[in-house]
Amino acid sequence: MNQVVELQSINIQLDSSVASITRVAAMDISGAIANGIVIAQNANPNIKICKDRIEFGKCYAPELQGLSGNLYPTMIPFPNYYLEFGNLIYYFDKRAYKLSIWNKSLDYKGVFPPTTPDNPAIFDMIYPRFAK
Repeated sequence: MNQVVELQSINIQLDSSVASITRVAAMDISGAIANGIVIAQNANPNIKICKDRIEFGKCYAPELQGLSGNLYPTMIPFPNYYLEFGNLIYYFDKRAYKLSIWNKSLDYKGVFPPTTPDNPAIFDMIYPRFAK
């Protein structure tokens, strides 16, 4: 897994179930998105943030071809990553995130909220664009 993905080729969008993302949630999911990009090995990732998951699109990693289901701990050391019909998906921990019903804002509600982004470059792509 040594493919380089240019930040300009990354397309991040929100699903219709999510209208905005809070700063703390963007800090936390920036790391999940960065890891998903590396795992999927997709040169032009089309990433969609939904209310309960992040969809990375087609997974081109040769060592993951033909697999289905949870990838932890058999292939990768990160929990919550799944392969479904050849697509990589990261499911949020139900205890760490909440979606406001009224304003459709995705927020982090975990015990230890992050104070700095896991990946500052990805955070800068998410937060200013999808903040409320």
